[in-house]
Amino acid sequence: MRYNDLSKIIDYRENITTSSTELLVSFVLKYTDDFVKCFVAAVSILLVALFNALMRDEQQSFQLFYDTTLTCIALEQYYFS
Repeated sequence: MRYNDLSKIIDYRENITTSSTELLVSFVLKYTDDFVKCFVAAVSILLVALFNALMRDEQQSFQLFYDTTLTCIALEQYYFS
């Protein structure tokens, strides 16, 4: 298999993953209030970034770890306080 063929397969897989994630998020967002929508958007962006980094065998950056930690703290403060 040539490099271009493999690259196209990876691109198609990323597009399918992204579109299915966006559809799932749109179904969830349809039935939630505005505050929860912000949290779901933040979590979905972080999950897509993490999944993309894992798919490409890239090292996760400190910024991704920092953003994930802040999002988890915000979720904890919103739901459990």
